[in-house]
Amino acid sequence: MRSKTRWIVAAVVLVGSSMWGCNKGDNATAPPVAKTAFVPDADAGAMLYKSGCLTCHGSAGQGMLHQGPDLRRDPFISKMSDSDLIEFLRKGRPAKDPTNHSGIAMPAGGTIPGFGEDKQSDTETLADVVLFLRNMQAKVKQQDDLKAAAHHSPTTQTLTSASTQPVDAPVTAPLKQ
Repeated sequence: MRSKTRWIVAAVVLVGSSMWGCNKGDNATAPPVAKTAFVPDADAGAMLYKSGCLTCHGSAGQGMLHQGPDLRRDPFISKMSDSDLIEFLRKGRPAKDPTNHSGIAMPAGGTIPGFGEDKQSDTETLADVVLFLRNMQAKVKQQDDLKAAAHHSPTTQTLTSASTQPVDAPVTAPLKQ
């Protein structure tokens, strides 16, 4: 049995050494591994948000009473740079912090599973969450802008003014039911 093991080890060493370029001299090194640039992923951020943030901030970022604030329109988020927001999320916020309005501590990394095991991985994880938060705020702002535009459109103004006119006055836009 030992003899078979030795032959297997010898074969692995021989094959491995030929793959690493032992024929090129003593200074041969392993081929360089290309490192790809990290690109944040909003879908991954959404999944991470669901696993580590929604308990306090709600499924749609709307906030939960006496827990976490509404993140959809929070200027604290929108005014911070991505790197500052990542750092904030990395550290969390103690309950007694003067800017903490709920009085409940926000743990470092929220409650994202596996957070704190590897700094590089944590940075990438938080970058995904930040992109998700940015997209969420952009969608809510777009919805707010559409609502505001609809509220101030000529059709709406005509409908509003038509409702105060006498019954026999012409209505310039059809009423929606």
